[in-house]
Amino acid sequence: MMSAYPAPRRALHWLTLALLAALYAMGWVLEDVESAATRKLLMTAHQSLGLLVVILALVRLAAAWRMPFRPADEIASWMERLAGLTHAALYLLMIALPVSGWAYTTIKGGSVNFFWLGKLPHLFGEDDNLADSFFEAHELIGIALLALVALHAAAALFHHLVLRDAVLARMLPILRRA
Repeated sequence: MMSAYPAPRRALHWLTLALLAALYAMGWVLEDVESAATRKLLMTAHQSLGLLVVILALVRLAAAWRMPFRPADEIASWMERLAGLTHAALYLLMIALPVSGWAYTTIKGGSVNFFWLGKLPHLFGEDDNLADSFFEAHELIGIALLALVALHAAAALFHHLVLRDAVLARMLPILRRA
């Protein structure tokens, strides 16, 4: 039987998911907000949470590197490799998405304010054409990340419902008792 992931790793996993859900919701709502003050408040929150996702991704990567968790014995080696590639892509996109948003904002001439504590440095000079490219990249990376999160969730459900192994229970130990 597989052991559960340590509680701090589980907490970081679910916190990251909650932040990503909030970020996507804010991103969709921002397009329709008419009030400049509300838009600015939401944009600062969106940017701050995005940067927090980068920080959490880096913390999670450091934890995985310093304290690797043994893969499940019952998982086929090809599944293990595919899971590793998917996780690597998830981390890459969780970092690339906020960085592309930061780049877009600074190229557009704006500033990124991290939780109203201070402004981050500008990454590039102003350039409307380049800003449009970064915004498109930000949207495409967001779609790719959303697709990978859906794939990740579908794989976890496949393990739980079809293969009936303990892969999902490692991240949701409450399933062990069910």
